[in-house]
Amino acid sequence: MKFKKKVLFVFMNIFFILFALEVIAVISFKISKRKSNPVKYHFYKNQPDQTLGWKPKPNNTQILWNTNVSTNSFGFRNNSLNPDFNSSRQSILAIGDSFTFGAEVPNEHTWPSFLSRKIKSQVINAGVNGYGLDQMYIHLKQILKDSSLNIKEVIIVFIKEDIHRTAQKVRDGSSKPYFHLNEGELKLVPIQEDHTNQTVDYFKSLVMKSTFVSAFCERFFNYFFYSQTTTYIEHLPYNSYAISLRIFHNLKKIANDTKLKIRILPLNEHYDQYDQEYIHFIKELKELNSSYFNIIPELNIMRELGYKDEIKSLENVGHLWHGHLNFRGNEYLAETIYRYIEYRN
Repeated sequence: MKFKKKVLFVFMNIFFILFALEVIAVISFKISKRKSNPVKYHFYKNQPDQTLGWKPKPNNTQILWNTNVSTNSFGFRNNSLNPDFNSSRQSILAIGDSFTFGAEVPNEHTWPSFLSRKIKSQVINAGVNGYGLDQMYIHLKQILKDSSLNIKEVIIVFIKEDIHRTAQKVRDGSSKPYFHLNEGELKLVPIQEDHTNQTVDYFKSLVMKSTFVSAFCERFFNYFFYSQTTTYIEHLPYNSYAISLRIFHNLKKIANDTKLKIRILPLNEHYDQYDQEYIHFIKELKELNSSYFNIIPELNIMRELGYKDEIKSLENVGHLWHGHLNFRGNEYLAETIYRYIEYRN
């Protein structure tokens, strides 16, 4: 009987402590006039796709990062210029992950939007959060089938992590397609089952109703609670560098067959550590593709000259892990792309 009373006493104390913390959290949010709704830190919520795993929903608007994030009728992110494309004008296609989609910035502050205004021509933003190079490759081939988009050029921006994503069959709880090499050629393995954990998602949505839990998770468990699904990742025993290099070989063939310019730009993240395997991969990529250009040395020179704060100012000070570019960073990237590809019109 005494044991039961002790247990009850402990649980009552825990309850009152949590209740007190919740009250303090609510009051502090009201005093600071800070919104406790964590939705502004979310990744863009994509829809499931049987071929790619996930992709943006067409004609969709979500309020994220204190701004409207919207897509057009093709499912591409709007540039806040024209909601759709004029098929009579040739377009540049931007392919990539969340750095191209523009995580944490408004439509008009993505690098494709800045580049579009710079060259006074349509730049299609086909970036998708969480994509690896394998999904970008599949996505690109899908888009090129639509002649109405009138694409004249492709710019692929990727980070080191996108290489490693090619050796994953499940990312953030969602199934994805992947390749393996068969006698040196890519062999596609399509999506076979859905790994999305709805139970965990329901748990997250339930506990996040608490202001205290929301603030606590924002501080200590940001990536798990603000990812679009769970953080479950299933890796494969494949050489992601070899697969990625084969993808770029195939892209070169597509460029030669279609007379399409496909430009390749590796982008570094603020925490990237470049091992010898990655350096060798970049060297091979440069030898393979004449349209390859690299701004990483330029950024490294800026670091060596003491412009670390200037580089840091290009990254978002938001709550996502990868140091996504803010409006200054995306504008800088668009200017750099413009300079490298020598647009003069």
